[in-house]
Amino acid sequence: MFVFRRREPDAAWPSRLPGYPVTPMLLFVGAAAALVINTVVTQSLRAPIDLGVVALGAPAFYVWRAQRAPGTGRGPRPHSASGGDGPFQH
Repeated sequence: MFVFRRREPDAAWPSRLPGYPVTPMLLFVGAAAALVINTVVTQSLRAPIDLGVVALGAPAFYVWRAQRAPGTGRGPRPHSASGGDGPFQH
């Protein structure tokens, strides 16, 4: 939704979300925090290992992104097999 609203700011929307984009961000962060807190409380022995694995994902992501397209951090956009003009094709 964030990408589409950025690319198509004047598109007609069937409904509006009060406080957009802050509201969905807060909901996502709150839900993620609730999951982490629940894991720490209910599985206190396993939680540090799980959090360590998740923390290793950030450096792995940046290495992967740097290898995709040096200098930009972005690779070429994939083309649709159908050849249609979908909302994410440019």
